[in-house]
Amino acid sequence: MNEVRIVGRCVRSPIGCWSARHRCFQARYEQVFSIALEVFGSRKKAQRWLVRSLVGVGRQAPCGELCTPMGFTIIHDEIMRLDHGIRA
Repeated sequence: MNEVRIVGRCVRSPIGCWSARHRCFQARYEQVFSIALEVFGSRKKAQRWLVRSLVGVGRQAPCGELCTPMGFTIIHDEIMRLDHGIRA
């Protein structure tokens, strides 16, 4: 896997539902999680990777970095390196 996949759109929701920022975070999370699932082979391992701090990401947890487009790019690049067997 070496391409960005669109998992879902950030669509408008009724008043009182998730904010646009949270919907975009959720879409980014699902996209990275689907790649992590392929890389690690199990939901448990993929979820563990998303919440543990990583040296290559400034000792931050990947899921915490998905709130911004730049953070998403960093995390996406990190998981793609793992997918291709490149260890940092």
